[in-house]
Amino acid sequence: MKTYKSKVDLWLIWMLVGIVLVFPLGLTLIIGEGFSLMLVICGFMMAFIAWSCFVTRYQVEPESIYIYSGCFKVHVPIDMITSIKNTRYAISSPAWSLDRLEINYGNNKSVLISPKDKSGFLRDIGWLNKIDA
Repeated sequence: MKTYKSKVDLWLIWMLVGIVLVFPLGLTLIIGEGFSLMLVICGFMMAFIAWSCFVTRYQVEPESIYIYSGCFKVHVPIDMITSIKNTRYAISSPAWSLDRLEINYGNNKSVLISPKDKSGFLRDIGWLNKIDA
């Protein structure tokens, strides 16, 4: 069993923190009430973002990949993988970088991940020389 941490783009973290702070706090300034409550809510949201960032990892076992991010867990059987390709898709996923791998598996299922050591990850699952361009 080998565990790979997610690569982290700091600008992505700052963007999320900015969104968490700007919209709710801006709304309270417009409404004029609930500033203290919004600060508490923003604090919890920032803690959740930080926690998710630090615990996101990809665990490779002999027959499966387990993807952990925050309170989410995804199981990908290695023998069900149909393709893997490099991507920079910006959709929500258990990846803290836009330097991502798109793993397609099963019946039209896919997941985007961003292991720090892509080549090591691909080698461990037997896909180092099979990755799609």
